[in-house]
Amino acid sequence: MGWHRRDGTGTRGRNTSKAKYKGQLISRLPDVGDGRQRVTQSAYYRNGQAKTVTDAKGQIVESSYDRADRVVQTRHQHADGSLEEIRTFAYNKVGKPTRVTDLNGATEYVYDELYRVVEERRQPGTADVPPAPSPYSVQSRYDANGNRTKCIYPDTAGIAGTGRVLVSFYDRLNRLTRMEDHGPQASLPAPAVTQYSYDANGNRLSLSLPNGVVDRYEYDSLNRVTAHSSRKGEALIYDCEYRYDLVGNRLRIDETLADADLPGNPKVRHLRYAYDQQYRLVLETWAAGNIRPPRPRPDGADGRGPDAPSGVDAETRSYTFDRAGNRLTMVVERPGATETIRYRYDDLNRLLSSRRVSTDSAAPPEETGYSHDINGNRQTKTVGGVTAHYTWDVNDRLVAVDRNGRQVFAASYDYRTRRLSKSERQEDGSLKTTVFRYDQGDSFQEFEGEAKKVEFVRGSGMGGGIGSILYSERAQIDGGVEYFHFNAVGHTVATSNASGTVQSSNLYEAYGGIVLSTGSSENNRLANTKERDFSIGLDNHGFRYFDPEVGRYVNPDPLGYKDGPNTYLFTNNNPINHVDPLGLETRRHHLLALDRDTGALRKEFERALKGSQLGIHDFCVDIEKGAHDALHGNRGGEWLKEWREFMFDKNGKSLNRGEADVYKKLHQMANANGIDLSKMINYNTGAATFEKYAGRLKEIGWRAVSSGKYAQYLRKAGKAGKFLGAAGTLYTAGRWILGPNEAFAEEMDLPAGTKIEDTWDSIKRGEFGLQWSKGSDVGAVTIGGTRYEVGGKYPLYRSKKEGEDTKLEWFDKPSELTAIRMSEKPGEFELWFGNLKMPISTSDVLVDTPQEKRVGTSFNQGGEQ
Repeated sequence: MGWHRRDGTGTRGRNTSKAKYKGQLISRLPDVGDGRQRVTQSAYYRNGQAKTVTDAKGQIVESSYDRADRVVQTRHQHADGSLEEIRTFAYNKVGKPTRVTDLNGATEYVYDELYRVVEERRQPGTADVPPAPSPYSVQSRYDANGNRTKCIYPDTAGIAGTGRVLVSFYDRLNRLTRMEDHGPQASLPAPAVTQYSYDANGNRLSLSLPNGVVDRYEYDSLNRVTAHSSRKGEALIYDCEYRYDLVGNRLRIDETLADADLPGNPKVRHLRYAYDQQYRLVLETWAAGNIRPPRPRPDGADGRGPDAPSGVDAETRSYTFDRAGNRLTMVVERPGATETIRYRYDDLNRLLSSRRVSTDSAAPPEETGYSHDINGNRQTKTVGGVTAHYTWDVNDRLVAVDRNGRQVFAASYDYRTRRLSKSERQEDGSLKTTVFRYDQGDSFQEFEGEAKKVEFVRGSGMGGGIGSILYSERAQIDGGVEYFHFNAVGHTVATSNASGTVQSSNLYEAYGGIVLSTGSSENNRLANTKERDFSIGLDNHGFRYFDPEVGRYVNPDPLGYKDGPNTYLFTNNNPINHVDPLGLETRRHHLLALDRDTGALRKEFERALKGSQLGIHDFCVDIEKGAHDALHGNRGGEWLKEWREFMFDKNGKSLNRGEADVYKKLHQMANANGIDLSKMINYNTGAATFEKYAGRLKEIGWRAVSSGKYAQYLRKAGKAGKFLGAAGTLYTAGRWILGPNEAFAEEMDLPAGTKIEDTWDSIKRGEFGLQWSKGSDVGAVTIGGTRYEVGGKYPLYRSKKEGEDTKLEWFDKPSELTAIRMSEKPGEFELWFGNLKMPISTSDVLVDTPQEKRVGTSFNQGGEQ
């Protein structure tokens, strides 16, 4: 259940929203209009609970509650009055759901004495597409720390406790170290063992698969992966190296991938990237590397022939965007031809058309037209005289696609929007139906008819199943088992068989399109490990469908403005560095180690917020995101004055605005100024510049946890040990902005009235590694986790702007750091190397300065390590 928000554009062009938490409306807002007199209306019970919500289509969702104000039934009705489905909810004495029924069946939950799910049962309903799947259940066991130690899958017939058994082991820091697969699977060792190892910061160092392939990882001082390899012994599957700019975006990726068709002739690519001030990807280019493969004998030579091309064509893709983040152009340059695609949008960020023009005279211009329904869902796509029609249910889920009147795709879902089945039109004209079984949120078995098509075994990943598949049992594969290998954002770059031989390999462009494929595989978990539906060209991201052709989602974000006012964007146009696990919210790479699962920590946040203002979690995440982007974009002052006058009186005292008013004001200001909310927020609290420090406070907390210095950090920050200290500080700042809330302060064990400047004082006192005294020399400064001492020698370079060009000046010999002084300019200090002065802003120290002493130091944003 969780949050649900309906969004639109008000009659005066102002964005508006309605938010729900666990099915219950938390704010009674006026009716919502979209500027075209189409309105979403709500009706309420006397106690304030939402009774009905009627959207702009005329579709109605009606809710009923028990005496504890828990939703017990929802009725979902079409605009013509016909009933789509009725959902019912039953709970145990502590409010945990025990049974939920929906159009496609029933889901039951069994709990242990600590209210952890020990069994989930699924009963199919009468509306399931044929053939109806068998009932099944998944069982779980836990250790004292809540780690899942055993998972028991059903067999093909769905009988509980008779299928595959997975046993997991953890270290003292609750990290998965070993997983044993006890079958049933004759082609696997008994048991099949997967092992993990980690460094002191919690980063995954290695992953050893049962077929003998070992993945190894290397990291820099900011816990960012710099190298990754997948090999069996010396046999290559995938090698990759990464380089970053000073704010953590990947600038370079050099990858080598085994060719499944031509063993010994791997594919080599050297990729380079560029970004604008909002960190949107504006340039992606790759050049083919050359290799020297062995030459056939017996010519008596040393087995090395002349350089041979890698088989990867060089290519450049460049992008431009409007101020809302919509892609305006994409230019693709290949040897012999250049292709330009231009896009048009309406004022609600909905894609209207694209026009493709090529310099290749054999490729005529191509027009593609799009239309959307009132709720913003894609309704049609027309190209080459063929029109595809998209059908959505009352909950804005894609349920069917037909092409010129012939159905090519259909899908059904449960109440959690897990896709239970799909039907796709095949080349021979038949419809192939696939039925899915789920373990929590991820599918683990697929069926065609009564036959099991595939079963997945998953380990740790990046959320939403990204990068988590270890191997699959598939009847069509020689040997029965297919092992998966991923890059840093979870793209499936290769699969191998039981002997470790590469079966298939893929190279991708930034948005997940495959540019080169070798070998063969039935696998369709491709970009971000998401299921690709080839019949409609879309990827199923969980709560939404993603179109890699245009690099955006086909319907708005169900969570509303989680990633900014433009609700169609994918990873805010930065897919090289970010992922979206569920199609709901972008997850930034530098806040999440490669295998770090934040689910438990996030639940801890939510638990700590009970009894406080609902929605403060989301509001503070918005603060952190906007602060981070505003800092690096060096923007945000356009509407600072208006914001301050709204939030504070003339004496600087908070006006204690309510959450609904805050959201409304933010969206109104963003819309009125044509500003992307997520990129332009400048929270200046007077005592400290919030946009410089709020985001970093949260990131420091994450790093403290991953480095095993959790308790130490909490002691320094003076916070109770309930959850992340630095992120707690961010929540404190958010609570202070929104107004006092004693219940929230008590839950956090914080003194009432704690403000952001208190935390700033602790930074100045050196509790976050930054030490100085104004106007005097100090002994050391910590930048990016590395301590620089006065008297030490460090190699340096700096950049100078000359017109439109940037010139690098190198200092070949190490220079001695002679002094660290505060600048007279607020928010800056100076590093002195003899007579050479390096002015540094505090944000460079506190946010993103990843260099280490041994590789040299630059103090200029945008440079490459």
